[in-house]
Amino acid sequence: MGDARAKMGTPGTSVSGQMMGANSGGGRVLYKAVVVAYLNDPSFFDIDEVAKKFGTEIENPDDDIYAAYRVSNPRFLRDAPRNACVVRPISSGYDKQQPPILAYPFFPPHISFPVKAGEQVWLITESPSNIGELPLWMCRVPETLQVDDVNFTHGDRKLTTVTNLSTSERLEGEEESGNKIPGFPNGTGRSVDECSLRPELGNNEETPFEDQENSYDVLVTNSHTYVNDFTKENVPRLTKRPGDLVLQGSNNTTLILGEDRGYGPTDDPTAATNSNALEGYDDLPDFKGTIDIVAGRGRFFDGLIGETTEDAKGDDPENTQSRLIANERKDGDSWIETDKNPAVNELSPVIPEGDPDFVRDCSRVYISMKTKGDLNFGVSNESVPDSMPTPFEAEINDIDDVPFVVVKSDEVRIIARKDEDNDINGSLRIIKQGTKDDDLAAITLLPDGTIQISGSKIYLGRHPDDGGAGNGPGEGESQPYVKYQELEDLWNSFMDELSSFCDTVLTHTTPGYGAPSPQLNSAATTLKSAISSTHKPDISTVKSERIFGE
Repeated sequence: MGDARAKMGTPGTSVSGQMMGANSGGGRVLYKAVVVAYLNDPSFFDIDEVAKKFGTEIENPDDDIYAAYRVSNPRFLRDAPRNACVVRPISSGYDKQQPPILAYPFFPPHISFPVKAGEQVWLITESPSNIGELPLWMCRVPETLQVDDVNFTHGDRKLTTVTNLSTSERLEGEEESGNKIPGFPNGTGRSVDECSLRPELGNNEETPFEDQENSYDVLVTNSHTYVNDFTKENVPRLTKRPGDLVLQGSNNTTLILGEDRGYGPTDDPTAATNSNALEGYDDLPDFKGTIDIVAGRGRFFDGLIGETTEDAKGDDPENTQSRLIANERKDGDSWIETDKNPAVNELSPVIPEGDPDFVRDCSRVYISMKTKGDLNFGVSNESVPDSMPTPFEAEINDIDDVPFVVVKSDEVRIIARKDEDNDINGSLRIIKQGTKDDDLAAITLLPDGTIQISGSKIYLGRHPDDGGAGNGPGEGESQPYVKYQELEDLWNSFMDELSSFCDTVLTHTTPGYGAPSPQLNSAATTLKSAISSTHKPDISTVKSERIFGE
């Protein structure tokens, strides 16, 4: 931008020549442009409305409220695809004399980059001599460290951003009082010529020039997608490793195709001297490729930390949180964003900002070739005491340095769909592979609502060390569950014996006063023998061989 303005002010150099790329150094194929409108939904942006706002000029331009939005290539509006943009090119002073232009997306729908009104994008053209009749927009323009933000990037901040203060500036700042708050300047704000966008009529209180309204403020205020469809919020920045492929949305959603990496329960991110992007395994030099799908890095558990304002410095962040700062826009549409330039207010940078955090990040699906899954995610008594139940029998040991798939969030649902309208009635299976009469373990939820749990041994309930009942004959004082049929057969047999005994008692004859009754003695002897030889031994048959509990 500075180079463009310098050329504009060079004697003998025409603005139009520079604007069209006709310079001695060769043609231009890339242009910077500010997004005016994002046409993402043809069903909402009706072609008649689009043509009315961006199309051919009306007969009386003085009464045209959309005059500043009329594009130079209106014939492409009717067939504009999803993700087309109306833009105002700013390279080489284009916007000073030319109207906006419609730009189709450079990439096919398979890849759709985030973009909002007020952000700057790269335009590419097939012609090296001019911007062309229908340029293509590629992606948002990356900016400096103190400006770039995945949520919203106001590119012109780089023209006014101060990164470090000199001693004299600090003393001057002490006299002025108040912290420096990021705004939404149009160019440098020092003169009309140094505005990136052609000034709008009005009174801009942010600059010393009357009858000049901040074009960015006007632009975003009139953008439906910016006003209604864009969520403004702070998003921690992510530091990637050299070999990582990273995809980020604008609202703290991230897909990292990289390596095993993240803070576990035993780690203290605030004590880190470097991002964990710079820390790898010493003993596992390879085969640790990982896909990390995460929403909500740098999570705030106790509400938002305090942000920096003109009157007060913000709180120090915890763990992988980012510093926060309140921005300032003339129309009042301000929000709290990530503080990308804390040094200007004499605050320190946040070393672990946005790093993957297995403990606090909101929701994650973690797919790794090799990781310490139990230890890192806190399902290990070694990393988090009492995080796992006391086993009844076989030890629950940590599994380390093997392939893992881990799903973690506050609430997790696994749902098999039932859709009667489309004759869908699903099922669910959780399988530990093995031989079905040996080490196979499975939980199956069938379409009719049946739940089957199959395993070589099944424990339900708690170990007595964890508050379970105990006092059972099984491992860890567990109680074997009974088998109904064996219990029924045992009790039926026992009741039959008692009934027979009762029948004998009811029909016996007394041999004489004081003499023993042969019938009672015989019935009692028979019952006692049956209890000793049959019924008591059969009690053990009701014990389950596989299901145990408290």
